[in-house]
Amino acid sequence: MANNTPINPLYSRLVKWINTHYRDKLMMNDFRGPELISESPRALDELSQILSLGSVYRFQY
Repeated sequence: MANNTPINPLYSRLVKWINTHYRDKLMMNDFRGPELISESPRALDELSQILSLGSVYRFQY
């Protein structure tokens, strides 16, 4: 039986966010480079925008 229920747009945006930003594993080298430090605030900022939370973190203006 097929499910023809439309997908909630918020759910779709969250799934996209997870697929973009969620790491399923971290290696020691990930902690040595600047990428993790810069991508974490970017991901949190995007998530707070998706959830319409406004500026929650200090790095958000």
